This record gives sequence, structure tokens and C-alpha cells, in this order.
Amino acid sequence: MPGQPERGWIEAVRGTSVLAVAAALRLKTSPPRGTSGGSVYGCPACSAERRHAARRDRRGALGVRRDGIGFRCMDCDVSGDAIDLVALVLRGRRFSELRGDALGEVRRWFEEFAGLELSSAVATRTPVPPPPAPPVSYPPEAEVREFYDRCVECDNDAGVSAYLGGRNLRAGFVAGLQLARALPADLRELPRWASKRVGENGPRVPWTASGHRLIVPLYDERGLMRSVLARAIGHAEIKSYAPAGFTRAGLVMACSLGRWLLATGVRPEWWSLQREMRVVVAEGEADFLGWATRWSDAAEHAPATFAVISGSWTAGIASRIADESVVLIATDNDAAGDRYAAVIHESFASRAVSLERWEASA
Repeated sequence: MPGQPERGWIEAVRGTSVLAVAAALRLKTSPPRGTSGGSVYGCPACSAERRHAARRDRRGALGVRRDGIGFRCMDCDVSGDAIDLVALVLRGRRFSELRGDALGEVRRWFEEFAGLELSSAVATRTPVPPPPAPPVSYPPEAEVREFYDRCVECDNDAGVSAYLGGRNLRAGFVAGLQLARALPADLRELPRWASKRVGENGPRVPWTASGHRLIVPLYDERGLMRSVLARAIGHAEIKSYAPAGFTRAGLVMACSLGRWLLATGVRPEWWSLQREMRVVVAEGEADFLGWATRWSDAAEHAPATFAVISGSWTAGIASRIADESVVLIATDNDAAGDRYAAVIHESFASRAVSLERWEASA
């Protein structure tokens, strides 16, 4: 097609690391940490230096995907791969929007970067493989259970009760449904992972001191509690933390019925065959608690409620939801929520499951 570049050299560099290219472009970067693929400071599209500046987020504006080969600006939402990053820096546009000499300029940059002559017809460079995803690593199961058992019912902690009440959530209902617990402010000898670090190399501050005292358990696809999220009950730059030094991929929040489904993969015996099984998949701790407490505790056929965070949902979790179920995807109506929704939708491909997308405006 006239005006379009031949594809050989593009495929040769398609898998190049975004961080490596950013460094070659003399952009400041931060390395991958935990489930993050790192970040780049200074968006070439909108000039945002850091993400969420109003919240004093210290990370770079461009968030890099965990596989290292894609990026997205947390301010203007521009996204792409290493080729797009070069095009944005050199010409202020994504690669697909360039024409003529501008295409050649991007290609010549990659020739210098790679130290190669890139053939226009044949890819002479093997694409750089993305870095492997960090291994799944959870805190010791016994430590998680002991920590959670030392927490108290939400309605027995004034601070957590007030936080929940401010969000129209009844602490007694949350406690009765076993959805979350309160970390006592005076609890001592916490696991090392129940802390946040101040700055890159600063001291660790326990969750009791940082105010992250609403503790929501996370379950794996077998229904086992493998980790927790600690939610701040007061003002905090970062609303919630997972255990320091561990991943949270493959773990979800789940109500009691959700935990049953994860553990068994079938409907409870008492569930009427004439009643459809409904499942809600929300996003984040607050929405999880809101959806899970929306129905009366006397409602025998209330939906099973799950909630996701980054990297949560897997095909294995989806496999525990029985066919003929109705799955309501209630993730946020923003870019991140749409990505979660797409992952959830894909996990049910070829399954006899009805999928619905909840809209906040509805």
C-alpha cells in the first residue's frame, strides 16, 4: 500500500524493551518492582513528568507493562510500544500516524540503537524477548492465617467502623459476612511484610502506624486465603497495600458463596435449580464490600461477589464458575476497568456463561 512502510524491520524490533529504548532516548526511568514493569518520567505526548501529580505519586508518568514491551501514560492515556515511544519523542506522534520521511527517521534510530542494518524486506534481527513475568510468590500461608486471626471484627474497632460507616457500609454486616477484619492499632510484632517503605531506601512503617487497618483477605482459585490487602482508613497517598515483597497475581476478594465456588467449582446443593446463579466481579476493596453487602443476609440466592486488582483474574478462577451462570462485570468505567473487563470476558470464551457489563450511569 502506498505510503505504508514495509513490515520486515518493524517486526524485527517489535519486542524491544520500552525501558531500554527510553534509556537510549535519555529519558529517566525507574526499574520494575513487584508486579510493575517500571516507569518512564516525562510523557512525550503531554509532557507530564509524574503520574497523578495532585496525589504526589513519585512514579513516572508512563507506566510500563509487566512484560516490558508496552506503555501507557497515566495522565493523557497515550499508549504503545517501543516503536511508538521513539516516534513520539522524535516526531510527537505515534508510529501509525507518521508518513514519508518521518517513518525513515524512526527506522534509522533503531538501526543505530541495534547496531544493525535492518532489511526492509526480511527481519534480520531477532526480536528482544520480553522479560519474564515475576514468579508468583505469596506470604507463608500459616503467617497469613495467623495475622488475619489476630485481627478483630470490624464492629469492634472504632476507627474501622467509622471508615465503613462513612461509606454507607455497616461494620456489623461486613463482620457477619466475614468479608474483612480490622487490624488493631496497638497490635505488636507484625510480620515484616505487613509494612510499607518510606521512599526508595527509607525505613519500613508497619500498617498499624500508616493507618492501613482495614484488612481484606485474598483467595486463590482453590478458595484458600493466600494473602491480604490493607486499606487505609484515613487520608493516604496510596489507598491500599499488599504484603511487601510478594505478588498478588491470581488472587481475588471473594464473599462466602464466592469462596464456595472457588473451593468446589459447583453450585451449592441447596441452590434451587430453578434459580440462575449470578456472579458479580467488581474492582477494588470498597466496591467489593459495597456489592457483597448490597443484599440482605437472609437472601438465599444473593449473587456470589468477587473483586479484582491488577493481575487478579485468571482462567483458572473463571473455570470455578459453573456454566449457565450470569456474570455481571462491574469494574470501573475507566481505562483500567475496561482492561480488567476484557480479561474477564476473554476468560469465559466458549463457555455457556452470560456476560453483562455494568455501567455506573445506569
